[in-house]
Amino acid sequence: MFFTIALLLASLMIYGQDDGKREEGSLSFNIGYAHLDNADFQQFLASEFSILSEDYVLIGGSGYRMAGDFLIGCSGQFIFGPSDKYGDLKSEIVGGMGFFNLGYAIHNEEQLKIFPMIGIGGGGMNMKITEGGDLNLHEVVNNPKREINLTVGNFLLDFSTGLDFSPFWEISEDGNEGGGLNVGLRAGYLLGFDSDKWSYSGGDVNDVPKFGMRSLYVKLLIGGSGYSIRNSKW
Repeated sequence: MFFTIALLLASLMIYGQDDGKREEGSLSFNIGYAHLDNADFQQFLASEFSILSEDYVLIGGSGYRMAGDFLIGCSGQFIFGPSDKYGDLKSEIVGGMGFFNLGYAIHNEEQLKIFPMIGIGGGGMNMKITEGGDLNLHEVVNNPKREINLTVGNFLLDFSTGLDFSPFWEISEDGNEGGGLNVGLRAGYLLGFDSDKWSYSGGDVNDVPKFGMRSLYVKLLIGGSGYSIRNSKW
């Protein structure tokens, strides 16, 4: 908490010092890969199901604004996990997460930026188990329990390094504005604090191990970035 406040205050102080204020930022879409241990999800499946894949797809977006070498931003991800089928039963795993991010550029040029970041946020995972097949009215009335959605949430920390490359910036004649295509890369580690608060649509699920989302990941970003320089009258 103190680290977060200190970075934010330092950013605001630096941002307000210069008369010619350079405002810089970026918005990007991303797709990525994460490797997540599925042991906690596997326990909810009958032994006839195959071992779940630990490969996950990340799709989302992010943005940041820079003040000097400091940056502040946010990001959000949809998480798409494995699915499996046994007989009429099907399982699938999805989730989501969001972060408030703080970072510092160790290399800060118009065309290339490299910056470590820490993200503070949360996320949740959902495992759906369904029984497929067509039904008639009598079957619905006598056995409506044909789907269950299991959900668990985590407080998350995101430790990452970012690289943004902007090779095609167009700069105005006076040099006060510029921008263009931005391509980026993020690599990091998600640390989830253990939680045993599993639930489903009808209540809580008890006597289950704690779950903590822990994963290495890599993301490819594409979007836009730019800057402008304001000459303050004050």
